[in-house]
Amino acid sequence: MPEFKYDSCTIHYDDIGKGIPLVLIHPPGMGRLVFTYQHPLGNQYRLLIPDLSGHGDSSIASEPVTIKRYAEEIKALLDHTGSQKAVICGYSAGGGVVQEFALAYPERTRALVLSGGYPKVETQLLKLEYRIGMKWLETKPDSLIRVLARSHFLDTNVQQLITGHMGKADLKSWYDFYDESYRYDCSARLGDIDCPVLLMYGVRVFWIHHHSYHYRKCVDVRLTHIEKATHQLPTKHWHSFNHYVDFFIQENLTKQTYHQAKTMR
Repeated sequence: MPEFKYDSCTIHYDDIGKGIPLVLIHPPGMGRLVFTYQHPLGNQYRLLIPDLSGHGDSSIASEPVTIKRYAEEIKALLDHTGSQKAVICGYSAGGGVVQEFALAYPERTRALVLSGGYPKVETQLLKLEYRIGMKWLETKPDSLIRVLARSHFLDTNVQQLITGHMGKADLKSWYDFYDESYRYDCSARLGDIDCPVLLMYGVRVFWIHHHSYHYRKCVDVRLTHIEKATHQLPTKHWHSFNHYVDFFIQENLTKQTYHQAKTMR
């Protein structure tokens, strides 16, 4: 498994395929194996899938966990792999990291993909999810790991793999990632994102796709709702997820505004 040194830690990552670099960023605790079902995209693109510091096989950073710090780890990954620009994709709270990256390094961002993304935690149900998750992590982390594995993957073999991988996470880094994501707010800066943006949401999680209205501020946005889907698009609806990511990358120079975007089912 490839790795590189960044500041005080060692970052491990998967490097799969060739072509346009596509970076996939995980939410708190889950690590890079949450994107197991995205590996087929390596037939068309170069997938760069890191364990952020304090997660999976990556070591713990001595620097504090912040969204900005994780965005800098993405830049370090691109520098290490010789990737000048990339499509940057974030799942769930990983979306905060990729939005911060796009805002901090627009010259390195070819396009942005947000699966169940939001610029800030706004709805009461999402706030409640965060508070429950953080309390659960503090009191019964092993139980939380099992629930997350089962809620994301139906295959018991993959459940075992992701359970073992999540068990490697540093609990403080995991908690701090939760907390930083809970407090993060880039909504006032969304108008500064001028690269193509793909938003994907499961129709059933209205308290998350509610946040899509914020992205009207962006220059070039496609909005996709997946029918009968929940939040776990990369794992439970990976055929649709992979299809729309591929379609978006192939068409990412097409000028289609948020108001013109056709909802794809």
